[in-house]
Amino acid sequence: MSAALEKKQDAESKMKIGLILPANIWGCPYTNIYTEILKENKVDFDLISWNRDGSENNTGLQFEKQLCRKNRYSKLIPYLSYISFIKKIIRKNKYNKLIIHGSQIAILLSSFLRKHYNKRYIFDYRDITIDQLWYFKRNLHAVLRGSFVNIISSPGFKKHLPNSYEYFSSHNFNVEEARQALTTKTNNTKSDIIRVLTIGTIRDYVSNVEVIKALANKQGYLLQFVGKGVAQPLIEQYVKINNVRNIELEGYYPKKNEAKYITGSTILNIFLPKTSHRCSAALANRFYHGLIHKKPMIVTAHSTHSEFIVKNQLGLALDDCANLDKKIKNFLQSLDQNKFSDRCNSLLRTFIEDYQLFKSIVVSFIKT
Repeated sequence: MSAALEKKQDAESKMKIGLILPANIWGCPYTNIYTEILKENKVDFDLISWNRDGSENNTGLQFEKQLCRKNRYSKLIPYLSYISFIKKIIRKNKYNKLIIHGSQIAILLSSFLRKHYNKRYIFDYRDITIDQLWYFKRNLHAVLRGSFVNIISSPGFKKHLPNSYEYFSSHNFNVEEARQALTTKTNNTKSDIIRVLTIGTIRDYVSNVEVIKALANKQGYLLQFVGKGVAQPLIEQYVKINNVRNIELEGYYPKKNEAKYITGSTILNIFLPKTSHRCSAALANRFYHGLIHKKPMIVTAHSTHSEFIVKNQLGLALDDCANLDKKIKNFLQSLDQNKFSDRCNSLLRTFIEDYQLFKSIVVSFIKT
């Protein structure tokens, strides 16, 4: 073996990458897409996260100061404290490369990245945040220009990002589950009860309450809310005050139980705020669950979700929830399960191709 090859292999064996998250680990399931590739390539890594709600028990390299949500300015000090924590960890552990999740974190680290990690980090963009504010535009350009590659989790984000850079897609799904799903025709069970499931982080109050109002105490319907988030306690309060009886509310759930809830549902609720760029541009984890488990979906019209749902006839794209019970029943009655499954699989194949390209880019990042 040549000395050059030995040196290269030795460098790869000592490679260590820092994955920087904008929140709790449980709130960033997309991290697994990267960690699986790193494990497969025998690359050492650390997860640097922020226990923003105090719900995690000191998992890995974790910042423990809780986030104050009173207003935009009250959030700033904890964010700056987290940025200081990140820099301290990076300097201590001397990572060869970084994977930065979230535009807030990347923007606040922009000068540090430019000075110490130019072309040695992946920028993973998964949410519209402070990057849309005019006084952060220069920082955003610096982050996009200095990265090894820019990853987006939804094609809808391209409308809100500078078009002078190239973007590649990373979908929020388990690729092995997606591949296995291609062999599954249907996963719907016959039931007299239509189970409308909202699962994952419960962020928005208004849109979820609109769905609840439309189906509250309707015969033949059961509403299920599984997960936690800032809107969860407000929804619980609404349900109690308005005596909504056909609803089940559960908080945090182990990831291993997720498939059980989804397979037991009839239709998935992804009806999100119409006025929010963040919600209209993103693709929710629920969307991929719907494809994998062959479940119809309720989404907001004129959103990235609706572009896929309408084109592939995968559910209802709504401006509002008027007559929602009748719309759901009409859709389900006209549904051909085999053709529906084929349409889900066709879209999954496209996303799996995107994943293969994404994986090759991450491997190149590791090896370069």
